[in-house]
Amino acid sequence: MNKNFYKNLIQNSPIGYIYFKKISYDEELFYDFEFIDMNQSFEVFVETSKEEIINNRYNNVVKSNVEKDLINIFDKIKTDKKEFEYYSKKLNSWFKVLVYNEDREYSYLNIIDISEKKKKEKKLKKSEEKYKIILETSREI
Repeated sequence: MNKNFYKNLIQNSPIGYIYFKKISYDEELFYDFEFIDMNQSFEVFVETSKEEIINNRYNNVVKSNVEKDLINIFDKIKTDKKEFEYYSKKLNSWFKVLVYNEDREYSYLNIIDISEKKKKEKKLKKSEEKYKIILETSREI
């Protein structure tokens, strides 16, 4: 398969993707990020077009519509690979975030909306609690 196949696969994926360069004072302290590439799904997440973000720094873009908490995600990039869940107050949504360090300077991030999964888990937990109470009550009788 050729390079264009993989590029199209990433660009049309329902999983948000962004590739960026870390701007740092030293190896541990990052103060900004330059956006290199992203797909349409990531545009939806940040509510900003690719044209407004690519080749721009986070601190320049954040003044517009970009998710204010996004810097918190990037701040967690300390290891080769990091996976965690993230709640966006602005979007009222849960996301699974996977961050990969290509090297000390470049990283990429995948982000998947897991809001429906979280809602189902919450509903299941409430149901389990309800049946636990019913079971405990029935034992007392």
